[in-house]
Amino acid sequence: MASLRIPGLTQEFAKEQVAAERRTYRQQEVKAQQHVMRDQQLRLNLDLTALIAELEKYYSHRRELPPNTALIEALFCLNSYVFDVSDTTPYLLYDSATGGCGKSTALEFHEAVCVRAYLAVDPSPAVVFRLIDRDQPTFFLDEARVLSGTGDRAQEMLVIFDAGYKKGAVVPRCEDHGETLRNFKVYCPKAAAMVGVFRGTLLDRGIVIHLTKSQELPQTFLRVLRKEAAPIRKQLEAYATQYRSALEGLYENQPDDRCLLSGEMLGCPICPSALTSLRGFEPSLSAM
Repeated sequence: MASLRIPGLTQEFAKEQVAAERRTYRQQEVKAQQHVMRDQQLRLNLDLTALIAELEKYYSHRRELPPNTALIEALFCLNSYVFDVSDTTPYLLYDSATGGCGKSTALEFHEAVCVRAYLAVDPSPAVVFRLIDRDQPTFFLDEARVLSGTGDRAQEMLVIFDAGYKKGAVVPRCEDHGETLRNFKVYCPKAAAMVGVFRGTLLDRGIVIHLTKSQELPQTFLRVLRKEAAPIRKQLEAYATQYRSALEGLYENQPDDRCLLSGEMLGCPICPSALTSLRGFEPSLSAM
């Protein structure tokens, strides 16, 4: 029996069609999963005040911190899930006079619970530009002495922090040996840690947290933190789903001439009890 030939139907064409159908199926499957997850998040009975208290307890565990630091960290974490709603987002800047004061530990606590967390040590500016532009992560820079440097690499990293606290901020750079111009988005929540002191414009964009040597505390393991953070993350994801519209409405109706408190810029204007606790700490924060 002679084989049937259909014009244009080649083996390569058939493979491409099968691959396209598989991609479509995977996309539909992802959308269905996202719909189910969103429905679960909307159904979750969420107490925002209790969530902030739980976050504060999480950040306080196995650490010795300055007063109200755990609350600031809790609000920073909360804000990481909805930071794109507001026009600016303050950084957290951990410093100390010597090593071994818990700065890296602080960033690990954040990494386990913040959304799309990315903790880096000595990344190249090119990596950071592309990472933030692609993922809009919660970015953590440990051993951040580069931010106090004066060379080209330091200036490239500084421009990311200088511009990246404000919504819509982009930094233009050339690619392909100068043939292509690309605007890199740099807006996202950030925290940095270093021995020494932060200087310059960073102090206008961040909340400085000074850490000192603590008494002997139990060692903290990232796998343990992630286990502890898992149920909190589910609540935070539900918070982002349930409260986003309310936050957008609050910022939309915000008077143009009113200066927000740092706690409000951390994404919590809808929880008065947290802001009441924060007000006593507010004067010691760096101005935005």
